[in-house]
Formats: sequence, C-alpha cells, structure tokens
Amino acid sequence: PDLKVVLRFMLTTRGFKSAAQLSVKIAQVAAFGRGVLKGLRKVDWGLRVFKQLVSTCFRIRTEGRWGESPVDENELFLWQREILHHFEMLVDTDSRLMLREFVSDIFDKNRANADKGSNQSAKSQKIAQMLMETSTAKLRCSDLAAEQMLDLEDMLNFSHAIAITGATATGKTQLWKGLASVFESRGTKVAWKQLNPKVFTPLDLYGYVHPKNKIWRGGNV
Repeated sequence: PDLKVVLRFMLTTRGFKSAAQLSVKIAQVAAFGRGVLKGLRKVDWGLRVFKQLVSTCFRIRTEGRWGESPVDENELFLWQREILHHFEMLVDTDSRLMLREFVSDIFDKNRANADKGSNQSAKSQKIAQMLMETSTAKLRCSDLAAEQMLDLEDMLNFSHAIAITGATATGKTQLWKGLASVFESRGTKVAWKQLNPKVFTPLDLYGYVHPKNKIWRGGNV
C-alpha cells in the first residue's frame, strides 16, 4: 500500500490538522531510512511501525504521556520528536546523526517559514503604529523611514549608545530627530547636545577602566 495515502487517512481520522503535510514528511523519512540508514539490527521502516507512531502521537495529544496531562503542541514538533525517539536507538552512530539532520531539515523548515511569516506580520503592525505616531508628531514619514526609526528604538532599548553612520545626505540626522519627536509626542522628554568629537580623546569620549583602581569611568557618549 501507498504509505503516504494510508498515513494521511489515519492522521485525518485522528484529528491531526496537518495530516496532508505530515503524511508526506513521514513517507520521506521512511524512504530515507530504508535507502540510506543502517541499523544495529534490521530496522522496520514499514507501515506497521508508523501505525504505532500514529497511535502514540494521538495518545499523547488526548491522554498525555506516562500519566501526565494531554499535550497541546505543534503537530510537526510532536512528530519530529517521536520519530527521533523511536528510531535513534535502532540505528548506528553515523546513521543517527544523518537521521537527526534529515528530520530536522524537513520538519524545521516549515516551522521556520511560519515563524518568519508571523514575525513579518508583527513587524508590519509595529511599522503601522510608528507611522501613526509620526503623524501625531506632525512628521511626514515613509514606510522605510518608519521601519528605520523602529529599529533604532529597539537598539536603544538594549544599548545606552548607538552610532549612526553613513554617507552625507542619507538621512542620519532626520532619523534620530524623527524618533526624538515621536518620544516627545509620547510625553518622554528628550535632550540632545551637539559635540565635536575631535576635541576629546578616545578614552574621554567612550570611557575607560582606570589603570590603578580598576574602576570604570564613563565617557561623554
């Protein structure tokens, strides 16, 4: 029988929402195992074993494992873990590494793409919010400039000093001044002072550890 077709039917009847996707991936694992991997003894990559795994994954989702509560988790992650849990102990060391890489490649790729799409959607919402705030601050702002201000704000949340570099007339000053205007529209006071860095030594500008008492002395930036 066609392993992919049978597995899709079994997964669908047991309520797996990703039945079509899972059946393809499981069939790929079975073909890879039969054709490439070597076991400590003869390893069964047939339908019987995967029927058992279907029952195991269904039981984990509905009854839990070893008396624990039922597990509500990503179906791809569940199957990836259970496939490795079952077959890793049956194949030799070299095959074990190959199995991990193969399973990780076909299962993680979809989750990574889903996470990427989710992250892009979240960032789009943040950019839209930044555009609204720039409008409140009476600024005219493009989507790209809003994204740059958003990135600059994120960096400021993690560092007390940020260096903005670039060629002349590329919008460096407008970038930080625009973000400063957004901060002020939120009610946050912003103070800035223009300095000529050439009048300071690098130690005075960036800070240093005193050679005698080993105490950090902050610089001007």
